[in-house]
Amino acid sequence: MNRTSRQKSKRSITAKLPRRSAPAAARPSAASVAGLKKKIALLTRRLNDSVAQQTATSRELSEALERETATSQVLGIISRSPSDLEPVFQTMLAKATQLCDANFGMLWLAEGGGFRPVASRRSWWCPDAPSGADAQAE
Repeated sequence: MNRTSRQKSKRSITAKLPRRSAPAAARPSAASVAGLKKKIALLTRRLNDSVAQQTATSRELSEALERETATSQVLGIISRSPSDLEPVFQTMLAKATQLCDANFGMLWLAEGGGFRPVASRRSWWCPDAPSGADAQAE
């Protein structure tokens, strides 16, 4: 093969093919676009629902951990002072007001036919209650 015939064959290979339009099956129709939009909307709703559920579960787990921590601390106080109940009552009330985001609290003990206050936390309305925890910081 001589040199000129090689060049001619290259030219015929590199020649541009005429542009054709895409086959009808590959072109998006209005129905398929609408179907895709519905699928996207459905998946977006599912994703949003999953995120909301995960947020709620995370919040519940956090609250459960906070309760378990408070219970552990109260049990620690009970084990350190089995005969003296005042620190136990003060710790129970402190943790209860903290868990409930309360500004104040009272703990009453049922004895016989009545009740008596055994602990108070920032209680300004009952001066007869013990106030050991009132001076403590959280």
